[in-house]
Amino acid sequence: MSRRGLLERGSFRAKPFEDTSIEYTYFGVEDRGLLNADGTRNPQGGEQQRLEIQSLFPGGWRFVTDFNHLSSLTFRLAFADSFGEATNSEVRSAVFLSNNFRGFSLNFAGLSDKSFLTLPVAATSTTPPVPATSVTLRNLPEARLGAVEQAPWRRAPVYFGFDAFADAVYRRDQNIQTANFVGRYELAPRVTVPLHFGGWLGVTTSAAFRTTRDGDSLNSAGLVSAASLSRNTGEFAVEVRPPTLERFFRGAPWKKGQHGRRYKHTIEPAFTYRYVTGVHHFADFIHFDSNTTLTNTSEVEYGFAQRLFRKDGDGQPQELISWSIVQKHYFDPTFGGAIVNGQRNVFQAFDSISPFAFAFGPRNWSPIVSDFKITPGDLYDLEQILQYDPQIQRLVTIGTLLKVKPYRELFATISYFRLNDNPALSDLPLPPAPVPPFQQPASNQIRGLLGYGSESRKGFNLITGLGYDFENKTLQNQIVQLSYNGGCCGLAVEYRRINLGQVRAENQFRLAFIIANIGTFGNLRHQERIF
Repeated sequence: MSRRGLLERGSFRAKPFEDTSIEYTYFGVEDRGLLNADGTRNPQGGEQQRLEIQSLFPGGWRFVTDFNHLSSLTFRLAFADSFGEATNSEVRSAVFLSNNFRGFSLNFAGLSDKSFLTLPVAATSTTPPVPATSVTLRNLPEARLGAVEQAPWRRAPVYFGFDAFADAVYRRDQNIQTANFVGRYELAPRVTVPLHFGGWLGVTTSAAFRTTRDGDSLNSAGLVSAASLSRNTGEFAVEVRPPTLERFFRGAPWKKGQHGRRYKHTIEPAFTYRYVTGVHHFADFIHFDSNTTLTNTSEVEYGFAQRLFRKDGDGQPQELISWSIVQKHYFDPTFGGAIVNGQRNVFQAFDSISPFAFAFGPRNWSPIVSDFKITPGDLYDLEQILQYDPQIQRLVTIGTLLKVKPYRELFATISYFRLNDNPALSDLPLPPAPVPPFQQPASNQIRGLLGYGSESRKGFNLITGLGYDFENKTLQNQIVQLSYNGGCCGLAVEYRRINLGQVRAENQFRLAFIIANIGTFGNLRHQERIF
C-alpha cells in the first residue's frame, strides 16, 4: 500500500496428480493516480493474470493451458517489475489437447492473440479523447489433423502427407470487427519425391493442393461481409542441394610434441524454386493469421552456408564459424496482383526470408540476408545479422550480439539492433497512394551488461547494465546489482531505473536477504535477479 493505492499479488501452485501441475499468478493495482498540476488524477491501475496447466493422460494425450490476461497496456507500462516485461505489448493464450501417433498428429485447441498498438490520449480543452488501439485475433475452437510424409511403397521414393483443420476465427481492430465465430476450413494433401544422384546431388520435389474456405470476407469498401470466400491453390517446389565442398587442414601445434588441431571448412550451396497459383481476390481475405497471407508467386531462393569446424584429438568436432547468405528473386513482381503500391505488404513469400516488412510496391528482389556467427564457446561468442535491400540500396537491418569472458569471473555482453527499412519519397511508386505511405517504427538501440561473479559464487558479485535508445535519445534502462553469498546466507542490493517517457520514469531500490534452504526475504524476487 502506498499513497497511490493498493498493490495485490498472489500465486498458487499445485500438483494434484503425478502427471498434472497447476500454477496461477495474479498481479493487480488499485491506483488513485499521480496528482496533476490542475488537481486531477490519471489512474493507471489494472491487473494481469496467468494460469498454466500441464497434464498427461493415458493413450498419449497431452493437455496444456497457458492463459494470460492483461487489462491494459498502460497498466503494464506503469507497474511492470522490469523493463523487458513493461515493453512487451502482446498477450497470448493457448489451450490445446494433442496426441501424436504413428506419424499422425491430432490437436484440439483454442488460441488468442492480442497486440496493443497505442496508448489512450486524454482529452484537452481543444481535442477529444483518443482511445487505445489494439488487434485481437482468436481461433476458438480449432481442430487439426496432420500426417508427416510416409512412403506406402518400400522401393519407390514417393512420400504422402497432409494437413487439415477446421476452426472458428475472430478479428477485431480499429477498422473492422468480425462475428464472434467465423467458420473456416482447409485441406492440403501433398506429395514429396526426394532423389539422390550418387553422393553429390540431392533434388527434392514436392507438390500440394490446398483448398480453403472462409465464412466471411471483405467487400470492395473494405468492410466485413457475410459472403464466404473460397481458394483452391496448387503449390510446387524443387529444392536442389549441390555437393558440399570440403577442405581439411591441420593447424600448427601450440607446444612442442603436441599434434596440431584439425580443421574442416565446408561450403554448402542451396537452391529452391517455389510456384503457387490459384490465389484470386487476395484483398478480400480477412487476415486472421499467416494462412491468409498466401499469394501467387514464382520465386527462387538461393544462397550458401560456410562453416569452419575444429577437432581436438579424438573429441567431437566443434563448429567455430558459420556464415550464411540468402536472397530471393521473384519472377512475378506483383504476386498475382496482390501488391498494393505505397503500403506495407505482408505475404508468406516475404515472411519466409525476413521477419520485417520490406515491400512497398512491386518487387523482383528480396533483401540479402547475412548471418555470421563465431562460437568458440570459451572467451567470446559473436553473431552479426545484416539485411541489405537492393531496391532502396541501403543496409536496412543490423543486429549484433557479443559475449566476452576475458578473465575468470569477469564477463560482458553487448547487443545492438537497428531497423530502418522505410522508403524515401523518391522510392515510392507514382502516383502516390490514396492512403498513408509505407511506414513502420524505426529502431536503433543498444544494450550492455558488465559483471563479475555468478548467482552461486561465494563472496561479492557485481553486475551493471544499461539500455540506450538512439532514435529517441533516451536512456531507457539502468541496473546495478551487488550481492554477497556466504556459507549459510546472502544479501543482494539492487538499483534500477526505468524510463518509459510520460507513462513512467522512476528509480527503484530493492533488497533481498537469502537464507540457504529456507527462502528469500525482501522485495527483490529471485526471478527478477540477474544473479
